[in-house]
Amino acid sequence: MEGQPVAAQCNQREIPWIFAKSPSDKGGGTAGTKNAQVYSAKIAAIAACHLAQEFISTEGLSVSKVLSEYIGENGDDPMLDILDDASVHQLMGNRTYAEKIGGFVNKCSLGVSYDAGFRSHLIAVLKEMVENSVKWGQSSRIQLRGGAQEITLDSDGRVFNPLTEFQKMKVSGGGQRDLASFLSAYGPSGSGIVDVNWYAEDGSQSLVFRLKELSCELRQSYFCTLMLTAEDLRGYAFSYMPLGDLSNCREVWLDAKDLFLSGSDGMLLSNLCAKIPKSVERIYIRWINPRYAHEFKEHFAFDARVVFVEGMTN
Repeated sequence: MEGQPVAAQCNQREIPWIFAKSPSDKGGGTAGTKNAQVYSAKIAAIAACHLAQEFISTEGLSVSKVLSEYIGENGDDPMLDILDDASVHQLMGNRTYAEKIGGFVNKCSLGVSYDAGFRSHLIAVLKEMVENSVKWGQSSRIQLRGGAQEITLDSDGRVFNPLTEFQKMKVSGGGQRDLASFLSAYGPSGSGIVDVNWYAEDGSQSLVFRLKELSCELRQSYFCTLMLTAEDLRGYAFSYMPLGDLSNCREVWLDAKDLFLSGSDGMLLSNLCAKIPKSVERIYIRWINPRYAHEFKEHFAFDARVVFVEGMTN
């Protein structure tokens, strides 16, 4: 509907056009989805980028530098050669590569579950790993490879597995602290949304960040998100409102950004989680004040599937 005037003008001028639109509710004023526009916009934007990449690649088109920076070049996964245009001496003497790493991560299709906090934390870890690879590993080649599924840091320096060697070090450095806090927040012992592994072979080593949510699963992930308001929380918890069909969801995200919680609301969240089908493997509750997350886990009976994504406050 909104695109009709644009389509009409394009048709008159024989300009090709395409629209990517993502629904923000199921129609009919469905409760609990009326504030989902931000998520829908993100999904539509990601879909539009992938459509543009495919079209550019298929048709062999040339595009402006600005456009290629936003959507990726010809559909290829992002790649960054850290030492491509700077010697090791220059790299150790300035911080411009940190901006390159930030730009690289922002090109990767991380999906709606990976917020600005996750991105900034990941960028900090990659920056520290690059510095260590140059300063202590004496690397002459460092490359970042990325996409929707994983981000990989390749280097050719001295063999060093940060996942095991950092734990043996008595003196704590920036890289050690950043990696430890990242794993604590997002690894298996935290929210469980990323796995980190290290491999070495034929004079090269790779640190691999494997992301649990793929861009191709964004539609399924979105429809397994409940955007909670105070009315929704009470309605779902006491069965005033139906949860809808969640049987096909592998994970369910409870988004509490628009809630103003108090200590007793833990009971409502616990009741809500108990009503989610047992076929759902994991239930993530995000945008919860860390203090309340700790209190809720201590005083209310949440089942083992529930993970509080802490560090996000409303």
